[in-house]
Amino acid sequence: YNVDLRYEFFPNNSGDLFAITVYYKKLDYPIERVQQASGGSAVHSFRNADEGMAAGLELEIKKELVKDCRLGINGSYIYKNVNLPEGEGIYTDLERQLQGASPYLINADISYIPRIGTESQLLVAAMYNLHGPRINTVGIHKVGNIKKLALHTLDFPGIYIFNKPLSTKIKVKNL
Repeated sequence: YNVDLRYEFFPNNSGDLFAITVYYKKLDYPIERVQQASGGSAVHSFRNADEGMAAGLELEIKKELVKDCRLGINGSYIYKNVNLPEGEGIYTDLERQLQGASPYLINADISYIPRIGTESQLLVAAMYNLHGPRINTVGIHKVGNIKKLALHTLDFPGIYIFNKPLSTKIKVKNL
């Protein structure tokens, strides 16, 4: 189940955008990656929690800085929680955040997209992404959770469109 409320504002019909969204998601039996000790090694599998929820706030801004040059910023704060099956006693934590979900995300990009003639176009961009720390694998039978640290990435894609069916692309990823 998903409920969201979004407000968008487009100043001066310019293509610029300011948006704010609040949302709530109820998850029935979310699937989570788990790990347990077995025979001296870790065994990975999947289990269903009873239910989970995610609620959050998202802000988005897109702004044309100068002709053909745009800035975009998007940030989210996300609260997540799972209800674990009662009576099994296998989960290490009695309550925790949802496996795989970051508590915050930030994305930013600056792009230059000029038209060259009538059919050609260039796109070059710098894109930054931040995923907050999250549980990668849920520990069961007294094995601790495996956590991923916050992840920062910086990418530089470039595309040149010669005409509709012909283009070339180059990407420098995860600097």
